[in-house]
Amino acid sequence: MHKDLTSFFFFTSASLLLLFIFSSLLSYNYFNLSSHLNLQEKTQLFMVGLSVFFIILFILFLFAKKFLLPILDLKEIVVAQKEGTTSIENITYFDDEISYIAQYISDLKKELDEDNSELKDLSLRDPLTGINNRRYFVEFGETIFKLAKRNKEPLSLIMFDIDHLNSVNKKYGKKAGDNIVSLVSQSAEDHLRKSDIFARYAEDIFVILLPKTDETQARLVAQKIQDTLEAPSLKHKTDAYYTISIGLSTLLEKDLLLRSMTLRADDALLHAKENGRDSIFMNPSA
Repeated sequence: MHKDLTSFFFFTSASLLLLFIFSSLLSYNYFNLSSHLNLQEKTQLFMVGLSVFFIILFILFLFAKKFLLPILDLKEIVVAQKEGTTSIENITYFDDEISYIAQYISDLKKELDEDNSELKDLSLRDPLTGINNRRYFVEFGETIFKLAKRNKEPLSLIMFDIDHLNSVNKKYGKKAGDNIVSLVSQSAEDHLRKSDIFARYAEDIFVILLPKTDETQARLVAQKIQDTLEAPSLKHKTDAYYTISIGLSTLLEKDLLLRSMTLRADDALLHAKENGRDSIFMNPSA
């Protein structure tokens, strides 16, 4: 039984019992029944009064179970939804309108949670490629950065750009450019570990955060990605010419935020593009 209902029931029972005793004593004294009734009649009168008392209690219990308990459960559900607890799973529902409302609130909460989860997932995904977007990289990349910083582990960042994408868009149309972006993202993702964070950072710019990866290993990953994305077999699927420019950066002791690594990788990428594109450049400090 609900603890609030139990408290209410005991309080009401005690009050009625005291009222019964008080009214019995008052009746005996006021009407002077002691002088008019024998012991058997007094006992019968007391038993009748006691029976009426228990009948009232029984009716009160049925009323509380039918009407008060669903209201208390509804209150518990509202509190549970507000506090984000899961105590609503243990509620017993009764076949009445209030309980239907309570059940509806519980089901609605579950549906909203599922919808919110789907919306959050969509907000962290790039709609064209299906990979993580810039927001995901910033939010979760910062966590990886702090972990590497705390554990003094190597961390590297690759930022690569699809060269000549604007020319492709002008010559072949936006659909051809989107096709290259999707193809490049899928091919790059196939060569990464599950622990790596891969995201579309801008229209034709991608970032890869590589936990427990030093400069030498990062260069090998960057070279592999460039070789894969510039392979004739892959370019043949696009019917357009493009190359890949890559900028690298690694975690430095002075870095306080992931943004520091991102800016260095961006500078390295800019240097690679200004020096003929189709190259890999490492920005060690800056």
